[in-house]
Amino acid sequence: MPSARVRGLAVATLAVALLTPGAAVAAAPVPDLPPGALPVVGPVQVRDQVRALLRRLPAVRATDVGAAGERGYAPVIARSGVVAGTGPGLVAYRWDGRVVTHFPGGPGTRTEAVAVNGPGQVVVHAWTDDGGPFPQLWNADGSVAALPLETGSGSVTALDDRGAAVGATTLLAPAPGSGGYTAVVWRDGRVHDLAPGGFDAVAWDVNERGHVVGLTHRAGGPDNTGWVWRNGVVTDLPTPPGFADTTADQVNDRGDVRGGIHIPDVSAGTHVGAVWFGGTDLRHLGANPGWLADLNEKGLAVGNLWRGDELFTADAATVDRRRVTRLLTTSGGPSAAAAVNDLGIVVGAERRAGRTQAVAWVLGVPVALGAPGGWSDVVASGATGVDEGGRAVGWVRLRSDGADAPARTVVWDVLRRTGRSRTSCRGAAETACCAARLRPPAARRGGDRGCGARALAALLSPPGGNVPIAPRSADASRRRAAAPQPRPARGET
Repeated sequence: MPSARVRGLAVATLAVALLTPGAAVAAAPVPDLPPGALPVVGPVQVRDQVRALLRRLPAVRATDVGAAGERGYAPVIARSGVVAGTGPGLVAYRWDGRVVTHFPGGPGTRTEAVAVNGPGQVVVHAWTDDGGPFPQLWNADGSVAALPLETGSGSVTALDDRGAAVGATTLLAPAPGSGGYTAVVWRDGRVHDLAPGGFDAVAWDVNERGHVVGLTHRAGGPDNTGWVWRNGVVTDLPTPPGFADTTADQVNDRGDVRGGIHIPDVSAGTHVGAVWFGGTDLRHLGANPGWLADLNEKGLAVGNLWRGDELFTADAATVDRRRVTRLLTTSGGPSAAAAVNDLGIVVGAERRAGRTQAVAWVLGVPVALGAPGGWSDVVASGATGVDEGGRAVGWVRLRSDGADAPARTVVWDVLRRTGRSRTSCRGAAETACCAARLRPPAARRGGDRGCGARALAALLSPPGGNVPIAPRSADASRRRAAAPQPRPARGET
């Protein structure tokens, strides 16, 4: 699975959705929807014993990474728990769980951490007085290697565990009126043009099988066309007759593709979140305007639905082959999901008591992510990524730091709470099973009744052992909102 990377547009929209008052928009007629529209249900109701269990639990452990985050740049976390971010003044940093290391850039160099993989390699964009961005591969041993460019500049969007990166580079002779960039992959010390064909193209993601997804703007055709590159062959994502303009933002190792599809008269001309399961079986949000922020290895996506006619006010939701399920909030207020891991743990934020509050949803149950000890004047927080051990990364703002101060980067151990060890193997397996089978109570069969309560109890109670969750070769936080430009948009921190 691809690396953790900056979720620029998704995270920025997360902050906007929670911090901007709702604005009324005109209701549009619902068109004839293409096949694959999913029903929206939920939120799933949580049983009383689960609520009682949560009230008895100690707080989630929070750790101050010791690095401030530049405004507009979200910290990212690898599947193995390595965190990368961008500090004030544009200085990239990496946190290995113990210490923070800053990128060894020269005087006057500005750097941005873009992606991090399981072994701890970080892709950094560097700018100098001569221009940029110039992509650099910052290895775990501290060495730095420039990714080769055939032209002036390039931009990376994702990184796999073997060190292969994808993104876009500028063209020597662009077509008149184009943006002048093409989709590429950096592999084995060389840059390779994926040649998806068209006006402009950018690769957004790569999985551990070497499959790449991206989008192309084709002159005379739809605005954007999402595609999958496999073994040198580019295949457009299938769309129903009469529908076009697609994006491909993320691909998991199963070949599921997260992206979007344009449906006329829905969501004010923007894309509606979609997943092509296996790269072919389209499922989408239908007449419910919204977008998808992440996709895990099991094919579970998380996203956000606009609330009725209120623009910039959203509800976090999960998406699978059968339905879209809204997630509970503690206050009934708006929320936004940013990431999901393979256990089905979702992280993001909700609007609570007049401020943005970082939240993790465990089996659909919202769990507040607080500040490290001694931080009593928190004014806002949000989670932006989660690894496979249940460790979430995000940001916290303190009133005492001042309105213009950068946020502080924080890591939360969602599964390892203060004074408690991790769950057993059986508890983790049951958690994953139940998370994948969440559905409204009326639709549950006998085998599912009580599943959530049992799994949550196993997950959060002391078992006498640690979970042997060995990090696989890829990262958990791998999400990217689509936009037809080679350089990722910046996220909100």
